[in-house]
Amino acid sequence: MASYNRNNMKPDQVIIKAEEYIKLDKKALALQKLKELFKVRAKKNWTEDHEKAMKLLVRTSISMRKNLKDDLQSYRYFTREEKEKQTLQNILDYVVKEAEDQINKAENKQDETEIAVDDESPESLIMKAVCGDESKDRINREVLTPWVRYLSECYKNCLDCCLKNPDHEDTFHRLASKAFSFARRHKQKIAFKNNFCRLVREHWINMGLLNATQSQERLAIVAKQQKEPSPNNKFNLMVKALLDQLDVAVAFDNWLEAYKAIEEIAARFEFFKVKPNPEIMIPYYTQLAQIFWVSRNWLFHAYALIKLFDTKKDQETLEKKKEKDPKKLEALAAERQNLANKVVIAVMCIPFWNQDKPTCITPFITDPQREKATKMISLMGSTKPPTRESLLNDLRGKNAAIFELTSPEVKAFYNIVERSVQPLNLADKVTPVFKWLNENNLGEYTEDLQLVSAVSVIVATSKVYSTLSLDSLRHMCRFYEKMDLESLLVAVARSPSAHVGLCIDHQSSSIKFEDANISPDILSSTLPMLRKRLATVNRMLLAETPEGEVQQKKIVERQGLLLKRVIHGLEEERNAIIKRKDIIEYKKVKAEEAAAQHKQDIIEKHEAEKTKQLNEEKKKVEEERQKRAKLEEEEKKRKKNADQTQVVIKALKQSQIKTAAIEKKLNRGEKMDTDALMEHGKKLMIEAKEKAEQKRLKEWHNVHWFERACRELEAPMIRESHSKRLDALKDAYETRKQNTLNQMKKDWEEAYANKNRLGRMEEYMESFFEEVMTKRYQDPKLIARAEKHVSDEDLHKEMMAKAGRGEPSSSSTSAAPKASAAAASSDAAGSEKKNVAFMEDNWRSGPNRTASTERS
Repeated sequence: MASYNRNNMKPDQVIIKAEEYIKLDKKALALQKLKELFKVRAKKNWTEDHEKAMKLLVRTSISMRKNLKDDLQSYRYFTREEKEKQTLQNILDYVVKEAEDQINKAENKQDETEIAVDDESPESLIMKAVCGDESKDRINREVLTPWVRYLSECYKNCLDCCLKNPDHEDTFHRLASKAFSFARRHKQKIAFKNNFCRLVREHWINMGLLNATQSQERLAIVAKQQKEPSPNNKFNLMVKALLDQLDVAVAFDNWLEAYKAIEEIAARFEFFKVKPNPEIMIPYYTQLAQIFWVSRNWLFHAYALIKLFDTKKDQETLEKKKEKDPKKLEALAAERQNLANKVVIAVMCIPFWNQDKPTCITPFITDPQREKATKMISLMGSTKPPTRESLLNDLRGKNAAIFELTSPEVKAFYNIVERSVQPLNLADKVTPVFKWLNENNLGEYTEDLQLVSAVSVIVATSKVYSTLSLDSLRHMCRFYEKMDLESLLVAVARSPSAHVGLCIDHQSSSIKFEDANISPDILSSTLPMLRKRLATVNRMLLAETPEGEVQQKKIVERQGLLLKRVIHGLEEERNAIIKRKDIIEYKKVKAEEAAAQHKQDIIEKHEAEKTKQLNEEKKKVEEERQKRAKLEEEEKKRKKNADQTQVVIKALKQSQIKTAAIEKKLNRGEKMDTDALMEHGKKLMIEAKEKAEQKRLKEWHNVHWFERACRELEAPMIRESHSKRLDALKDAYETRKQNTLNQMKKDWEEAYANKNRLGRMEEYMESFFEEVMTKRYQDPKLIARAEKHVSDEDLHKEMMAKAGRGEPSSSSTSAAPKASAAAASSDAAGSEKKNVAFMEDNWRSGPNRTASTERS
């Protein structure tokens, strides 16, 4: 009956009952009543009362800090219809709102408590001395921290409820943004990393596992929404949540999560094939540049700033058409100039002495560095890898507007370091620029610019001096740390891009530079050029002489042979490249097959583990069920044993047998077998019966002799009383006999008088009877009825005789032959008598034929 009533509960009744429990301060019972409403197996129609009941459940659970995961999942299953999706979103928003209200109350309470303890009472001073904690931290742990943890759990449960559900994707991203803001406000680093970021990543993975049709439909929906801009469309909500995740990760200095967020945002750009708005790309490029700067990747940091400048330029172009306030326009111009300064300085911070040659020229070379560069480029929506020279050329070419917006100090620094490097007075020129950078919030670039300036001085001095003292170099680079100068010299010497060869002599405290003309790197690029120029001069000198003609022919023949050799070598190289390409393709196919096989093995292993886990869970459930059944069986047996024990004790008590010893053993907790108890009871009953029988025999003997003595005294009196009673009875009989005779005589006399009085009517009755009978003998209808009645009676008797139902008595059996002979001889007379008898009956009974038939 309990389950029946639960499954048929109405939500309004449940709400009333739960509110009554809450008023009585029985919140646990109220929660149980509300939970039973949503745990029914049968699907019921959703109503607004269900939402009210769920909100009451949420309020009660939050006030008690109970986990809402199971309740939200139950309500999600309860509202799985298409028209019921909005109610789940309302409930999730309500959960977050109620939990945040509790946080605000806790913060207000914390402030009040802090004000209350500011008086430095003796108790607070003792607590501070014993615990060593500040009162604010202690109050924070006691008042605010439990609610912060609970709100973090609520955000996790709400996100988990929307996980793997495309219908609630908007709600998921909206709640994810709130969760990231909450983590940043309350510094929940562990919850941010392990809960919120993980759930957002799992949601994207699950949403990405769609088939082709669903993906195309999803792309079409997002593209349509982007054509009609709205702050609540799917793409903007998704990217906004990831940008919030990126901001929080940067604020927490969690650069790994920040880079993962950047990758996920770029993956969404590539998946949806949608051009993002400038409002999205500006924070994206800002945080991307910050990540590259922290990772000491100066090249892509500068490239990200250039992308940011271009995006802001497009946005400002649109704002200028709408904005006409001169103050705001001046602020935009100042911001644009600061960003241009930052771009130029970031480009100049790129070290030029430790750059490797780009590896993306040949498409058949697989280099991890190239793959890494390609991945970095894809994050910024480009296909060509940038270099320091290309970025500087762009600043002087297509991005010249950036260079024109820069401050005079930045332009001066560019000319000092990049255009005309003067090692002797470079330190005097760049020192004011470094001071200006620190004053204009660009001090983070000072160290790298000092490094670039020092390397520029070293490269310039290597082209001028063959030997230079360390003190002179330190004086030229006095803006740089003296202790790090030698390590910088070694790094420049090892770099193939700086083209600087040097040797440090510590004995003489000097630097010896190699000759630039015999440097291997310089020779490798200069000698071929020199050969071509000398050959051209030789041909011009010998062009008009006969020897020149012969030599010209030989040169032509040699060029023809060289051309054939080059063609043959190119063909061989081409075949080698094609062969290498085929080998790479073959290895790639094999690697893909191996990866696919490995993936299949992992999936099969995962499925096997999942099946094994399911089997173990089923086995565990079965064992628990058997264990529970065994316990229930033992409990039933124990209860039955206890009941039987009570029955036996009750029976013994009813038999007036002392059971104090048995009850004492049971109260002590001693176990007694029912059979043994019954045997013991039977034994006690037999003993009690024997004692009672002996007592009865003794009492019988006493009563017997007493009764016998009494009878001997009463015998004469009994005989005398009996004789008196016989005499009284005889007298009563005689009196009763005489009265009866007198009454019979009186009745006879009255009957005789009545007979004489009625005898005078006999002759009149006979005459009337003859007259009526004469009339009836003459009526044909009565005659026919009488004959028919007689024939029916004969037929009935004949059928009864055939059926053997007539069982004559012993007297009739002896007279059967005589009756049969008499019946055979008097058929006619019998029929005549029957007719007469029937007519007489009709006369006596009148129209009641049924009575006459029965009488006949």
